[in-house]
Amino acid sequence: MTNAPEGPRPPKSALDISGLVDEVRRRVEEKKAQGLYDPREVRKVEMAAVGLGQDKEAAAAAEMTTRLAALGKLWVATDWGVTTHRKGLAGRVIIALKRLIYRLTKPLASVWLAQQVRFNNELLKLLETMVPGHIDARHHLAHDELRLSGVEEELATSRVRIARVLEKLEAALGREDMRGARELVGQLEEELAGAWYLAFEHIHRRPEALEARYRMYVDMIKPAAGEKLVVDVGCGRGELMEMLREEGLNVVGVELNPQAVEACRIKGLKVHHGDAEAFLAGLEEDSVGAVVMLQVVEHLGARKLLRLLTTAVSRLAPGGMLLAETINPACLSTLAGPFYLDITHRNPIHPQALKGLWQWLGLRDVEVLWLAPYPEKYRLEELEEGSAQAGVHNRNIRKLNDLLFSFQDYAVAGRK
Repeated sequence: MTNAPEGPRPPKSALDISGLVDEVRRRVEEKKAQGLYDPREVRKVEMAAVGLGQDKEAAAAAEMTTRLAALGKLWVATDWGVTTHRKGLAGRVIIALKRLIYRLTKPLASVWLAQQVRFNNELLKLLETMVPGHIDARHHLAHDELRLSGVEEELATSRVRIARVLEKLEAALGREDMRGARELVGQLEEELAGAWYLAFEHIHRRPEALEARYRMYVDMIKPAAGEKLVVDVGCGRGELMEMLREEGLNVVGVELNPQAVEACRIKGLKVHHGDAEAFLAGLEEDSVGAVVMLQVVEHLGARKLLRLLTTAVSRLAPGGMLLAETINPACLSTLAGPFYLDITHRNPIHPQALKGLWQWLGLRDVEVLWLAPYPEKYRLEELEEGSAQAGVHNRNIRKLNDLLFSFQDYAVAGRK
Protein backbone atom coordinates (compact mmCIF):
# COMPACT_ATOMS: atom_id res chain seq x y z
CA MET A 1 0.00 0.00 0.00
CA THR A 2 1.46 3.28 -1.05
CA ASN A 3 1.06 6.45 0.88
CA ALA A 4 -1.01 9.13 -0.78
CA PRO A 5 0.97 12.23 -1.65
CA GLU A 6 0.70 14.94 0.92
CA GLY A 7 -1.31 17.94 -0.07
CA PRO A 8 -0.15 21.51 0.52
CA ARG A 9 0.24 22.26 4.20
CA PRO A 10 -1.80 25.13 5.59
CA PRO A 11 0.39 28.18 6.21
CA LYS A 12 1.38 28.81 9.77
CA SER A 13 -0.55 31.67 11.28
CA ALA A 14 1.50 34.82 11.69
CA LEU A 15 2.44 35.73 15.23
CA ASP A 16 0.12 38.49 16.48
CA ILE A 17 2.69 40.71 18.17
CA SER A 18 0.26 43.58 18.66
CA GLY A 19 -2.28 41.29 20.32
CA LEU A 20 0.35 39.83 22.66
CA VAL A 21 1.52 43.30 23.69
CA ASP A 22 -2.07 44.36 24.38
CA GLU A 23 -2.64 41.23 26.47
CA VAL A 24 0.55 41.85 28.50
CA ARG A 25 -0.49 45.45 29.12
CA ARG A 26 -3.95 44.36 30.23
CA ARG A 27 -2.53 41.85 32.72
CA VAL A 28 -0.03 44.38 34.06
CA GLU A 29 -2.81 46.93 34.63
CA GLU A 30 -4.87 44.29 36.43
CA LYS A 31 -1.97 43.47 38.75
CA LYS A 32 -1.30 47.15 39.38
CA ALA A 33 -4.94 47.61 40.33
CA GLN A 34 -4.66 44.65 42.73
CA GLY A 35 -1.62 46.26 44.40
CA LEU A 36 0.74 43.44 43.42
CA TYR A 37 3.42 45.82 42.19
CA ASP A 38 5.46 48.19 44.34
CA PRO A 39 4.43 51.72 43.22
CA ARG A 40 8.02 52.90 43.61
CA GLU A 41 9.23 50.30 41.12
CA VAL A 42 6.37 51.09 38.75
CA ARG A 43 7.33 54.77 38.80
CA LYS A 44 10.99 53.93 38.17
CA VAL A 45 10.03 51.81 35.15
CA GLU A 46 7.79 54.58 33.81
CA MET A 47 10.57 57.16 34.22
CA ALA A 48 13.01 54.78 32.53
CA ALA A 49 10.59 54.43 29.62
CA VAL A 50 10.45 58.20 29.29
CA GLY A 51 14.25 58.27 29.35
CA LEU A 52 14.43 55.70 26.54
CA GLY A 53 11.93 57.75 24.59
CA GLN A 54 14.08 60.82 25.11
CA ASP A 55 17.15 58.94 23.84
CA LYS A 56 15.20 57.91 20.75
CA GLU A 57 13.98 61.46 20.21
CA ALA A 58 17.53 62.78 20.66
CA ALA A 59 18.80 60.35 18.02
CA ALA A 60 16.01 61.40 15.68
CA ALA A 61 16.81 65.06 16.32
CA ALA A 62 20.46 64.49 15.49
CA GLU A 63 19.54 62.61 12.33
CA MET A 64 17.15 65.34 11.17
CA THR A 65 19.71 68.05 11.93
CA THR A 66 22.28 66.19 9.86
CA ARG A 67 19.82 65.79 6.99
CA LEU A 68 18.95 69.48 7.07
CA ALA A 69 22.63 70.46 7.04
CA ALA A 70 23.25 68.17 4.07
CA LEU A 71 20.26 69.63 2.25
CA GLY A 72 21.53 73.13 2.90
CA LYS A 73 24.94 72.27 1.45
CA LEU A 74 23.49 70.57 -1.62
CA TRP A 75 21.03 73.34 -2.39
CA VAL A 76 22.78 75.88 -4.63
CA ALA A 77 20.20 77.82 -6.60
CA THR A 78 22.52 78.91 -9.45
CA ASP A 79 24.34 75.58 -9.96
CA TRP A 80 22.57 74.24 -13.02
CA GLY A 81 25.50 72.87 -15.08
CA VAL A 82 25.55 69.96 -17.57
CA THR A 83 26.95 66.45 -17.10
CA THR A 84 26.85 62.99 -18.68
CA HIS A 85 27.87 59.50 -17.72
CA ARG A 86 29.15 58.74 -21.25
CA LYS A 87 32.89 58.74 -21.84
CA GLY A 88 35.11 59.41 -24.80
CA LEU A 89 33.99 61.08 -28.03
CA ALA A 90 30.30 60.33 -27.42
CA GLY A 91 30.48 62.01 -24.03
CA ARG A 92 32.11 65.12 -25.45
CA VAL A 93 29.48 65.38 -28.20
CA ILE A 94 26.65 65.02 -25.69
CA ILE A 95 28.18 67.69 -23.43
CA ALA A 96 28.53 70.07 -26.42
CA LEU A 97 24.89 69.51 -27.41
CA LYS A 98 23.70 69.99 -23.84
CA ARG A 99 25.63 73.24 -23.51
CA LEU A 100 24.08 74.50 -26.74
CA ILE A 101 20.60 73.61 -25.54
CA TYR A 102 21.42 75.16 -22.19
CA ARG A 103 22.41 78.49 -23.80
CA LEU A 104 19.32 78.54 -26.00
CA THR A 105 16.85 77.67 -23.22
CA LYS A 106 18.49 79.49 -20.31
CA PRO A 107 16.45 82.72 -20.67
CA LEU A 108 13.15 80.81 -20.78
CA ALA A 109 14.12 78.34 -18.05
CA SER A 110 15.20 81.16 -15.77
CA VAL A 111 11.67 82.54 -15.72
CA TRP A 112 10.05 79.46 -14.21
CA LEU A 113 13.12 78.25 -12.30
CA ALA A 114 13.31 81.55 -10.39
CA GLN A 115 9.90 80.84 -8.89
CA GLN A 116 10.96 77.28 -8.08
CA VAL A 117 14.15 78.58 -6.46
CA ARG A 118 12.17 80.92 -4.22
CA PHE A 119 9.78 78.10 -3.33
CA ASN A 120 12.62 75.72 -2.46
CA ASN A 121 14.35 78.35 -0.34
CA GLU A 122 11.18 79.04 1.61
CA LEU A 123 10.61 75.29 2.04
CA LEU A 124 14.10 74.87 3.48
CA LYS A 125 13.57 77.77 5.87
CA LEU A 126 10.25 76.29 6.94
CA LEU A 127 11.88 72.93 7.69
CA GLU A 128 14.61 74.62 9.71
CA THR A 129 11.90 76.34 11.77
CA MET A 130 9.50 73.41 12.17
CA VAL A 131 11.84 70.52 12.89
CA PRO A 132 13.34 71.84 16.19
CA GLY A 133 9.86 72.83 17.41
CA HIS A 134 8.45 69.43 16.51
CA ILE A 135 11.24 67.62 18.33
CA ASP A 136 10.83 69.86 21.38
CA ALA A 137 7.07 69.21 21.40
CA ARG A 138 7.62 65.44 21.20
CA HIS A 139 10.12 65.67 24.06
CA HIS A 140 7.63 67.46 26.32
CA LEU A 141 4.77 65.19 25.26
CA ALA A 142 6.38 62.17 26.94
CA HIS A 143 6.66 64.09 30.23
CA ASP A 144 3.11 65.39 29.90
CA GLU A 145 1.76 61.88 29.37
CA LEU A 146 3.63 60.65 32.45
CA ARG A 147 2.34 63.56 34.56
CA LEU A 148 -1.23 62.96 33.39
CA SER A 149 -0.92 59.27 34.26
CA GLY A 150 0.16 60.35 37.74
CA VAL A 151 -2.85 62.65 38.00
CA GLU A 152 -5.15 59.82 36.96
CA GLU A 153 -3.67 57.54 39.62
CA GLU A 154 -4.14 60.18 42.31
CA LEU A 155 -7.72 60.85 41.20
CA ALA A 156 -8.53 57.15 41.36
CA THR A 157 -7.14 56.92 44.89
CA SER A 158 -8.98 60.09 45.88
CA ARG A 159 -12.31 58.78 44.63
CA VAL A 160 -11.95 55.69 46.81
CA ARG A 161 -11.05 57.72 49.92
CA ILE A 162 -13.86 60.22 49.35
CA ALA A 163 -16.37 57.43 48.75
CA ARG A 164 -15.45 55.90 52.13
CA VAL A 165 -16.00 59.21 53.90
CA LEU A 166 -19.37 59.63 52.17
CA GLU A 167 -20.43 56.16 53.35
CA LYS A 168 -19.53 57.07 56.93
CA LEU A 169 -21.37 60.38 56.56
CA GLU A 170 -24.50 58.64 55.33
CA ALA A 171 -24.37 56.21 58.27
CA ALA A 172 -23.92 59.10 60.75
CA LEU A 173 -26.90 60.93 59.28
CA GLY A 174 -28.93 57.73 59.52
CA ARG A 175 -28.09 57.57 63.24
CA GLU A 176 -28.85 61.30 63.55
CA ASP A 177 -25.32 61.75 64.88
CA MET A 178 -25.00 65.41 63.89
CA ARG A 179 -21.72 65.96 65.72
CA GLY A 180 -20.17 63.00 63.93
CA ALA A 181 -21.68 64.20 60.64
CA ARG A 182 -20.08 67.64 61.04
CA GLU A 183 -16.69 66.05 61.71
CA LEU A 184 -17.08 63.88 58.62
CA VAL A 185 -18.03 66.91 56.51
CA GLY A 186 -14.80 68.56 57.66
CA GLN A 187 -12.87 65.41 56.78
CA LEU A 188 -14.54 65.31 53.37
CA GLU A 189 -13.56 68.93 52.68
CA GLU A 190 -9.99 68.09 53.70
CA GLU A 191 -9.93 65.09 51.37
CA LEU A 192 -11.30 67.12 48.44
CA ALA A 193 -8.82 69.97 49.00
CA GLY A 194 -5.97 67.48 49.31
CA ALA A 195 -6.94 65.70 46.10
CA TRP A 196 -7.08 68.99 44.20
CA TYR A 197 -3.71 70.17 45.51
CA LEU A 198 -1.95 66.92 44.67
CA ALA A 199 -3.30 67.08 41.11
CA PHE A 200 -2.20 70.75 40.94
CA GLU A 201 1.35 69.79 41.93
CA HIS A 202 1.47 66.96 39.38
CA ILE A 203 0.73 69.49 36.64
CA HIS A 204 2.75 72.52 37.79
CA ARG A 205 5.64 71.00 39.77
CA ARG A 206 7.13 68.27 37.62
CA PRO A 207 9.38 65.93 39.63
CA GLU A 208 11.85 65.55 36.77
CA ALA A 209 12.25 69.34 36.57
CA LEU A 210 13.08 69.51 40.30
CA GLU A 211 15.51 66.59 40.44
CA ALA A 212 18.71 68.63 39.90
CA ARG A 213 17.65 71.18 42.54
CA TYR A 214 16.82 68.47 45.07
CA ARG A 215 20.17 66.81 44.39
CA MET A 216 21.85 70.10 45.35
CA TYR A 217 19.85 70.15 48.61
CA VAL A 218 20.82 66.56 49.39
CA ASP A 219 24.50 67.47 48.99
CA MET A 220 23.99 70.37 51.44
CA ILE A 221 21.92 68.44 53.99
CA LYS A 222 23.95 65.24 54.18
CA PRO A 223 27.10 66.64 55.86
CA ALA A 224 25.05 68.88 58.16
CA ALA A 225 22.67 66.17 59.36
CA GLY A 226 25.04 63.24 59.73
CA GLU A 227 23.17 60.44 61.49
CA LYS A 228 20.62 62.74 63.12
CA LEU A 229 17.00 63.09 62.05
CA VAL A 230 16.07 65.18 59.01
CA VAL A 231 12.56 66.69 59.11
CA ASP A 232 10.96 67.61 55.77
CA VAL A 233 8.20 70.09 56.63
CA GLY A 234 5.46 70.11 53.99
CA CYS A 235 7.03 67.08 52.32
CA GLY A 236 4.31 66.84 49.63
CA ARG A 237 4.76 63.80 47.41
CA GLY A 238 8.07 62.94 49.10
CA GLU A 239 10.53 63.38 46.21
CA LEU A 240 13.23 64.94 48.42
CA MET A 241 12.63 62.35 51.13
CA GLU A 242 13.20 59.55 48.63
CA MET A 243 16.54 61.03 47.60
CA LEU A 244 17.61 61.53 51.21
CA ARG A 245 16.60 57.95 52.04
CA GLU A 246 18.69 56.66 49.13
CA GLU A 247 21.69 58.44 50.70
CA GLY A 248 21.08 56.56 53.96
CA LEU A 249 19.72 59.52 55.94
CA ASN A 250 17.09 59.16 58.65
CA VAL A 251 14.28 61.34 57.31
CA VAL A 252 10.67 61.92 58.35
CA GLY A 253 8.08 64.11 56.63
CA VAL A 254 5.35 66.28 58.12
CA GLU A 255 2.35 67.02 55.91
CA LEU A 256 -1.18 68.39 56.35
CA ASN A 257 -2.53 67.05 53.05
CA PRO A 258 -3.97 63.56 53.70
CA GLN A 259 -3.66 62.63 50.04
CA ALA A 260 0.04 63.48 50.01
CA VAL A 261 0.55 61.55 53.26
CA GLU A 262 -1.01 58.48 51.64
CA ALA A 263 1.17 58.90 48.54
CA CYS A 264 4.31 59.02 50.73
CA ARG A 265 3.31 56.01 52.79
CA ILE A 266 2.70 53.97 49.63
CA LYS A 267 6.36 54.68 48.78
CA GLY A 268 7.37 53.37 52.21
CA LEU A 269 8.33 56.81 53.53
CA LYS A 270 7.90 57.85 57.17
CA VAL A 271 5.47 60.74 57.34
CA HIS A 272 3.45 62.39 60.10
CA HIS A 273 0.01 63.74 59.25
CA GLY A 274 -0.47 66.93 61.21
CA ASP A 275 0.86 70.34 62.16
CA ALA A 276 4.61 70.83 61.74
CA GLU A 277 5.07 73.13 64.73
CA ALA A 278 3.38 70.64 67.06
CA PHE A 279 5.44 67.77 65.63
CA LEU A 280 8.73 69.62 66.10
CA ALA A 281 7.75 70.68 69.62
CA GLY A 282 7.36 67.00 70.50
CA LEU A 283 11.00 66.25 69.60
CA GLU A 284 13.92 66.64 71.99
CA GLU A 285 16.05 69.76 71.81
CA ASP A 286 19.27 69.47 69.81
CA SER A 287 18.07 66.17 68.31
CA VAL A 288 17.54 67.19 64.66
CA GLY A 289 20.24 67.42 62.02
CA ALA A 290 18.27 69.44 59.47
CA VAL A 291 14.84 70.99 58.99
CA VAL A 292 13.79 71.55 55.39
CA MET A 293 10.84 73.66 54.20
CA LEU A 294 10.45 73.68 50.42
CA GLN A 295 7.71 75.98 49.12
CA VAL A 296 6.13 76.20 52.60
CA VAL A 297 6.82 79.61 54.16
CA GLU A 298 4.69 81.49 51.62
CA HIS A 299 1.63 79.58 52.89
CA LEU A 300 1.96 80.97 56.44
CA GLY A 301 1.13 84.21 58.18
CA ALA A 302 3.91 86.14 59.92
CA ARG A 303 3.16 84.93 63.49
CA LYS A 304 2.71 81.30 62.48
CA LEU A 305 5.95 81.43 60.48
CA LEU A 306 7.92 82.94 63.35
CA ARG A 307 6.66 80.31 65.83
CA LEU A 308 7.48 77.49 63.40
CA LEU A 309 11.00 78.75 62.71
CA THR A 310 11.72 79.37 66.41
CA THR A 311 10.62 75.83 67.30
CA ALA A 312 12.64 74.36 64.43
CA VAL A 313 15.85 76.13 65.47
CA SER A 314 15.39 75.03 69.09
CA ARG A 315 15.34 71.38 67.94
CA LEU A 316 18.40 71.66 65.71
CA ALA A 317 21.62 70.12 66.98
CA PRO A 318 24.77 72.27 66.91
CA GLY A 319 25.83 72.46 63.26
CA GLY A 320 22.34 71.47 62.12
CA MET A 321 20.85 73.19 59.09
CA LEU A 322 17.63 75.14 58.54
CA LEU A 323 16.79 75.34 54.83
CA ALA A 324 13.77 76.98 53.21
CA GLU A 325 12.84 77.55 49.57
CA THR A 326 10.18 79.91 48.25
CA ILE A 327 9.16 82.01 45.24
CA ASN A 328 11.21 85.15 44.66
CA PRO A 329 8.92 88.24 44.77
CA ALA A 330 11.91 90.48 44.00
CA CYS A 331 11.46 89.12 40.47
CA LEU A 332 8.18 90.85 39.65
CA SER A 333 7.11 88.44 36.89
CA THR A 334 6.67 85.71 39.51
CA LEU A 335 3.77 87.69 40.98
CA ALA A 336 2.03 87.57 37.62
CA GLY A 337 2.84 83.88 37.27
CA PRO A 338 3.77 81.16 39.77
CA PHE A 339 2.95 82.93 43.04
CA TYR A 340 -0.73 83.63 42.47
CA LEU A 341 -1.15 80.53 40.33
CA ASP A 342 -1.41 78.68 43.67
CA ILE A 343 -4.51 79.95 45.47
CA THR A 344 -3.23 78.65 48.82
CA HIS A 345 -0.30 81.09 48.86
CA ARG A 346 -0.66 83.89 51.43
CA ASN A 347 2.43 86.08 51.67
CA PRO A 348 5.31 86.58 49.26
CA ILE A 349 8.50 86.94 51.33
CA HIS A 350 11.38 89.11 50.16
CA PRO A 351 14.78 87.33 50.13
CA GLN A 352 16.33 89.86 52.48
CA ALA A 353 13.43 89.45 54.92
CA LEU A 354 13.90 85.67 55.13
CA LYS A 355 17.68 86.02 55.39
CA GLY A 356 17.14 88.52 58.21
CA LEU A 357 14.93 86.02 60.07
CA TRP A 358 17.67 83.38 59.86
CA GLN A 359 20.20 85.83 61.29
CA TRP A 360 17.79 87.04 64.01
CA LEU A 361 17.28 83.40 65.06
CA GLY A 362 21.04 83.17 65.68
CA LEU A 363 21.96 80.98 62.72
CA ARG A 364 25.41 81.36 61.18
CA ASP A 365 26.81 80.98 57.64
CA VAL A 366 23.49 82.27 56.30
CA GLU A 367 23.38 82.34 52.50
CA VAL A 368 20.79 83.02 49.81
CA LEU A 369 20.73 80.63 46.85
CA TRP A 370 19.27 82.03 43.63
CA LEU A 371 17.28 79.42 41.71
CA ALA A 372 15.44 78.93 38.41
CA PRO A 373 16.70 81.81 36.24
CA TYR A 374 14.22 82.93 33.62
CA PRO A 375 15.07 81.47 30.18
CA GLU A 376 16.80 83.93 27.88
CA LYS A 377 13.90 83.86 25.42
CA TYR A 378 11.68 85.64 27.98
CA ARG A 379 14.11 88.46 28.70
CA LEU A 380 13.91 91.83 26.94
CA GLU A 381 16.32 92.14 24.01
CA GLU A 382 19.15 94.64 23.80
CA LEU A 383 20.24 96.69 20.79
CA GLU A 384 23.57 96.23 19.05
CA GLU A 385 26.19 98.47 20.67
CA GLY A 386 27.62 101.26 18.57
CA SER A 387 25.98 104.47 19.65
CA ALA A 388 25.38 106.43 22.84
CA GLN A 389 21.63 105.90 22.46
CA ALA A 390 22.10 102.12 22.22
CA GLY A 391 24.25 102.14 25.37
CA VAL A 392 21.61 104.01 27.37
CA HIS A 393 18.86 101.77 26.01
CA ASN A 394 20.74 98.58 26.89
CA ARG A 395 21.53 99.74 30.41
CA ASN A 396 17.83 100.40 30.99
CA ILE A 397 16.93 97.01 29.47
CA ARG A 398 19.33 95.28 31.86
CA LYS A 399 17.71 97.03 34.82
CA LEU A 400 14.27 95.93 33.64
CA ASN A 401 15.47 92.36 33.12
CA ASP A 402 16.89 92.27 36.65
CA LEU A 403 13.57 93.53 37.97
CA LEU A 404 11.22 91.43 35.82
CA PHE A 405 13.08 88.34 34.64
CA SER A 406 15.81 87.35 37.09
CA PHE A 407 15.45 84.29 39.37
CA GLN A 408 12.03 82.74 39.93
CA ASP A 409 12.88 81.03 43.26
CA TYR A 410 15.41 81.37 46.03
CA ALA A 411 16.46 79.39 49.11
CA VAL A 412 17.93 80.50 52.43
CA ALA A 413 20.22 78.16 54.39
CA GLY A 414 21.94 78.58 57.75
CA ARG A 415 23.55 76.52 60.49
CA LYS A 416 23.01 76.53 64.24
